[in-house]
Amino acid sequence: PHTANLRALANELADATTEEPFLNNFILYLNRMADDLAGKTNPADRLVQDYIPGGRKTFKAINWLNSRVKANVILGNASSSIAQIFNVPQGIASAGLDNSLKGLGRSLAGLFNPENPLKQSKFLHERYFRAYDKFDTGMLDNAKKFAVWMTQSLDEVGSKFIWNAHYEKALQKGIADPVKYADYLTRSMVAGRGIGEVPLMQKARVSQMLIPFQVEVGNLWWVMKDMVDEKAFGKLATLFVFNYLFNRTAEKIRGSAVTFDPIEATVDALKEFREEENKGIGAISP
Repeated sequence: PHTANLRALANELADATTEEPFLNNFILYLNRMADDLAGKTNPADRLVQDYIPGGRKTFKAINWLNSRVKANVILGNASSSIAQIFNVPQGIASAGLDNSLKGLGRSLAGLFNPENPLKQSKFLHERYFRAYDKFDTGMLDNAKKFAVWMTQSLDEVGSKFIWNAHYEKALQKGIADPVKYADYLTRSMVAGRGIGEVPLMQKARVSQMLIPFQVEVGNLWWVMKDMVDEKAFGKLATLFVFNYLFNRTAEKIRGSAVTFDPIEATVDALKEFREEENKGIGAISP
């Protein structure tokens, strides 16, 4: 139903702005979103398909190969699984350290509490909906399910912790509907995957081939932008500190950092500056 609603809204806006067309980009976006919901080919993919030899068939084969390679790299890879919990630092920065500690306690208590308010979360239910898993019964299917579980488990732990932390923040602020508040903030921290939530460019198959795994990266930049817009520099500082701590832990476990880390970048720059004999060159070198 939303496909028709989006097209109707786009047409209404176009008719209302014929004399002063200042919403052209937004109207174009609405139509492309409607096309996406209708299952039509992404504009970026269509552009590539029009120019490569073999067109749609070649593109489909390349996309299949790309999907297989990414699955083989990610699924069952402990290093990749560890990276899934790196949405926690922005959750701590957003909810605050006190509420995050309370959220940690609520997360642990929730393991034994059947009335945990987290079970009322529509967002978490949508994100970790696994009703179809029971139909995978073969040995290979079960092996794949375990590999998927490895990848998703820490993401789920991190998302539920962030949800509990923001639920505590809602209680502290006296929010009328703490469940809805926690859903909204958690979705903004971990990047929703629901219908219409992933940017159209990132949904394009060609983008997934050339620049994969960018949803979380892009979302982190939006989180930081919101903190700057709100002049919440304390949150930004908290985010940078926990990014630094999480990265150092990741280096010990998997051998490399995961997320954006301006503190480590500054430390490295200062080290390079001290080791440079010509301080003038050291100060301006990239």
